[in-house]
Amino acid sequence: MSHMKIMNVISSVPTIDGHLWVKRNGVDIDPHFNEYDMISYIQTGKKAPQKWIRKPAEDIIQKVIIGIYERNIKTEYSTMEEFVVDYLKIMGKDHKPVFGKCITNALIERHLNGGELVFGSCGFPKGNSIWWEFGGADWTVKQFLKK
Repeated sequence: MSHMKIMNVISSVPTIDGHLWVKRNGVDIDPHFNEYDMISYIQTGKKAPQKWIRKPAEDIIQKVIIGIYERNIKTEYSTMEEFVVDYLKIMGKDHKPVFGKCITNALIERHLNGGELVFGSCGFPKGNSIWWEFGGADWTVKQFLKK
């Protein structure tokens, strides 16, 4: 039945145009995917930098968005940690981060290595500006929530 609980949680998460990562000891922990290189080539003609620009959302926005994730997980699990343990039982201890699944990537990273969840915008330099692949500069909760 664990797989059904996992699927219920994953299917209940709303579409959000933002990004989650982990901050540990002042360092942003966030995997780099080959897909980012393609996105960067399309937008700038250059390979994506390994170090993206990450902009945490305002504290209240972070609390709201992370709270939405937590509420959805708690429909099936007592805690976010319980969800991660169940997820790793199914996916295996060698599970690697998955492109487009920042919520599970960040929750697993935090579970395994500690740190705090951070929600916000993420992008890379494009000329004299920033291409926001996830989120945008100074976005509100309504802008981050797509459905």
